[in-house]
Parts: sequence; C-alpha cells; structure tokens
Amino acid sequence: MIGGIQQEHKLNPHSIMSRLIISFAQNSIIKSLFCYKAIKISVLYSSLSSDKQTYITKNQIVTGSIQFGIYVPFKTYQKFTILSNRYKKMIYHIHEETPNKRHISQAADILCSGGILIYPTDTVYSFGCDYSNRESIAKINRLINRDPKKPLSIIINDISVMHNYVRHVSNEAFKIIKKTAPGPFTYIFEASKDIPKILLTKQKTIGIRIPDNNFLRELISVFNKPVISTSVDTEPGDYMIDPVFLEEKYRKSVDLVLDAGLKNSELSTMIDFSGTSPVILRQGKGIVDI
Repeated sequence: MIGGIQQEHKLNPHSIMSRLIISFAQNSIIKSLFCYKAIKISVLYSSLSSDKQTYITKNQIVTGSIQFGIYVPFKTYQKFTILSNRYKKMIYHIHEETPNKRHISQAADILCSGGILIYPTDTVYSFGCDYSNRESIAKINRLINRDPKKPLSIIINDISVMHNYVRHVSNEAFKIIKKTAPGPFTYIFEASKDIPKILLTKQKTIGIRIPDNNFLRELISVFNKPVISTSVDTEPGDYMIDPVFLEEKYRKSVDLVLDAGLKNSELSTMIDFSGTSPVILRQGKGIVDI
C-alpha cells in the first residue's frame, strides 16, 4: 500500500499516458500535482537504450534501478487520465442502448478527477461534472457565461435513489414519476441536506432528471454520484446538436465529448413537485397528464 492507496493500475509503457508520466517524472512540476508520501513509478523508455525507475516523494524526485512496466496509484492514474486525454481528440462514439464498458469507465475516471463531460441525454447534449465539485461547477458556469444563481439539475440513474436528494416525495409525485421515468422530464423538489448549496435556488429546490439513456444511467451507476446537467447552447434557445461541432468548439474547455449522433433540440418537460400540487412549469419533449 502506497500513501494509503491500495488499488494500482498497470499501464502500457508505450501509451500516451505513460509517455506523459515519463515526462512529468523528470520535471519539478510534478511536485505540485501530488502530495502522497511515496509514489513509485517504474518507467520503461521505449525510445532509449536503458530503463529507469523513478521515485517521487513529497520533496524530491530521484531515479534508480531498472524496471519493466509502469505502476501508478489509482488517484494518480485518474489525474494522468486527464493529462493524457488533452493530447488526443476527445470524442468517443458511443452506443446509447448497448454501452461500451471501457467508455463508461474512462468517463467515470474523468468525473472522479474533477473533469467536465459533454454527454447526450434523451433530449439535448449537456455539460456535466461531479455534482459535489464546486470548482467544476464554477468552470461550467464560466464556460457558458451562466448566472451561478440560476438553478442546475442533477441526473440520477433510478427513482430508488431519489430520496437521498429530495426532502419528500408525495404519493402523487411518486405515481407520476413512476409513469414517466426514465424519460425527458425534469422533476423539481425541495432539496435535501445532501445537495450542495451551490446547486440550490432561493427556494432551496433542485431539479432531478432520470433520462431514457442507458449509457448515461450506467455511467452514473459506476460513478456512484449524481452528475450535473445543463444544456449546451450558443444563443438563447439555439441548442447545438452536432457532437462533432461540440468537440471542435469545446475541446480546450472540456475533457470528453460523448458522441451519440445528432440530437433533437427539444428540452425536457419540467414538473414542479415542491408545492401542494404538481405544476408543469415548462412543456417540452415529455408528454404527461397531471
């Protein structure tokens, strides 16, 4: 166990990530990236005649004996996932109905590291990040010039976990959600204490989404936290739906674009359950009788 971290990953020494580790291991900048007591990285130089082993501690970097392969503690691996991804075209073509587990795992790693995704829902493409990461949320706000006082929604993977994020679900609300979820709806509730203040409206409400999108629901299941959802747009009401264009526009600002093809620009239907009776605040793609 190194620095209190038990899980390790063995990486391909010829990969982009490995070459980045080799580069950063010889540069003092790595001292500011990690604070583990002892991180051992065993590096294979594919372009040189010899191999070196690099030990990185809190205060110094030294090289030593020859070793094969690269071993990086899990949290370090997550940080280098972000670094290596910046050197690649950051767009994955995904299948919404039959998700690729590797794509899900890599997207979850990015979320764990505080990264930002553009992902498809059952309506438009959205920006997303860890719902509890204030820095990532602030970055999204700056990226789209969004008023931080405006409410954000979170995406969960199943109605069974909703009670963790809202104060109360009435029988009437439960019946409507049971009938409409998963689907293109946003449900407004009074937020529970587990919701970060940065997400709350003045009324202390939160929007909950359970999209009809297998990839997204499986991603949240693996990530094991809700994900922020705010629609990608350029001008008011003009929602971009071409993921290739999104990758070109935002490649320097986000860590990954998940491409599920063209999407309709219609928004979700918004139902407010925070009052005494449900009210449709916005009619969108979802159709329901209340």
